[in-house]
Parts: sequence; structure tokens; C-alpha cells
Amino acid sequence: MGGGYGNSSIDIDESAGDSDLDGAIGLVYGSYEQDKWFVLGRLMGGWNDVDSSRTIATATDLEHASSDSDSWLLGTGVSVGAHLPFPGGWKLSPRFNLDYVQQWHSDAHEKGGAGGAIDIDGYSTSALTASGLFRVGRTLDFDVVAVEPFVQVGVAQRIALGDRKTRGEFQDVDADFDVNLAHEDRTLGLVDAGAIVDFQNGVSAQLNYGGQFEHEGSQHGVMATIRASW
Repeated sequence: MGGGYGNSSIDIDESAGDSDLDGAIGLVYGSYEQDKWFVLGRLMGGWNDVDSSRTIATATDLEHASSDSDSWLLGTGVSVGAHLPFPGGWKLSPRFNLDYVQQWHSDAHEKGGAGGAIDIDGYSTSALTASGLFRVGRTLDFDVVAVEPFVQVGVAQRIALGDRKTRGEFQDVDADFDVNLAHEDRTLGLVDAGAIVDFQNGVSAQLNYGGQFEHEGSQHGVMATIRASW
């Protein structure tokens, strides 16, 4: 079992807007190993709070609109792979992953813009993602710890399911409009690099960088993890 908290900050070029996302996640997972082969299964649930603001250009000035919304997610996945040892303590680990995530977004209310208050109806999205990864690492044994630096590269295909649009309303004039969601199929390049430190007392610490790359841009993140076994 595991759990965690994350914060993401997104800034749009030329101060056009920004978003701040806080999230918590819980995870239950298990594994089975036979010789060099392994199978991993996982089930996760989480919650996100999103605060967003955007700049609106009017005929005379720049105005700012802000909104707040929540979302909940539930996901499951399975991985199949192998650990292939090489001379010098090196290890290659190819792995195939299949993941499904369902996310429910609450109604959102935006205020402060030039167009007055805006309500956006809640919606539901989901995605099925297949990915293949190749990980190269080497374990370095010291007196009290074992350190494994690693690099991982791969590719993922994400198939978007669920709602592709929702409805919005200008409160001041009681007028409805369609909102197209940025929810579409994506092909991603994946890069992950970091190190795992295993202590003799059963505590393991990991620090790694992760990047996702596609034709429209890229996303980058840094994650720290502490795990205890007993």
C-alpha cells in the first residue's frame, strides 16, 4: 500500500494564465516473480483541487478571471516484464504496462472576467494507456546502503475515452455554450532518471526526474519517495 501528495503549477506564456493543482492519491499494489519474470498489479484512487486564472483582453484593459474545481479519479493497471542481468552488476528491465483511469470533474464556477460569471458543467473522462519501457540500472553496494542509479526510456499510446465536450453558461445573460475539452489520443515519449537508496533497516528512498514528450510540448516533474518494509 502507499499514498502521497502532489502539487503542480502550470504557467501559460506571456502571463495569459496559470493553474495550481493539489492532489492526494492512495495506491494498493502487489507483485509476483518467477525467475527473471515479474507481474505487477495496482489499484489507485485520488482527489485533485484545481485553482486556475486567466487574463482577458478587453477594449480598454486586461482583466483576470479565476475558477476553482475538484476532481476524483479511480484507476487500475497491470505490468509484465523481466529483469535481465549483465556483467558488472548492470541490469536491463523491459516492461509492458496497461493502465485504465476514470476521472470525474465537478462543476466549475469562474468569476471576475469581462464576460461576467461563468458556470461549467461537470464531466467525466477516462483513458486507456499502453506503454513499453526499457530500464537500465546498476546496484552499488556499500557498508550500510545499496544505491541503484537508473535510466528509463519508452513510448506510450493513450486512448481518450469519455466526454469530449461539456456545457457552459454565462450567468449574467443566461446563455449556454459548448466547451470542447482538451481530451484526445496522444502518443508520448517517456524519460525517467534517478536513484534508489536501500538502507539495511528496510527503509528505501528514491529521487527521480520524469519527462513526457509529444509534438505539442512536454511535461516535466521531480518526485521523491520513501518506503519502509517490515
